[in-house]
Amino acid sequence: MQTLNVGAGRTDAEYKAAEEQRRADLRADSESDANYFFWAAALAAIASGLLPVRLNILVNIGAFDLLNRFYIREFGPAYPLVTYGAPAAWLAALFALGFAGRRGHRWAFLAGIVFCMRWT
Repeated sequence: MQTLNVGAGRTDAEYKAAEEQRRADLRADSESDANYFFWAAALAAIASGLLPVRLNILVNIGAFDLLNRFYIREFGPAYPLVTYGAPAAWLAALFALGFAGRRGHRWAFLAGIVFCMRWT
């Protein structure tokens, strides 16, 4: 068992060690990329008005602005939870996707792409 016809003279043990190192590197990259979900949640919290500071100049999420501009007249005085519930649900979803991505679930990244493209 000298070569696997893959690694130019590497033994099975060397090949398996290299593959394990590659998998560990990919896993670390996946965990660090999942942090972008948390960054997106923090920026959405700043833009949505859930925090005491609101900075629409830096980041703007269109669905929240439409909700606040057009529907706050109808729902705002009677249902303040509606205007703050949608951004809170968005933040909860982003946090859930971030934690799923950190645990190594690939579907979280695909769901995040579809979710963010659909609602922003």
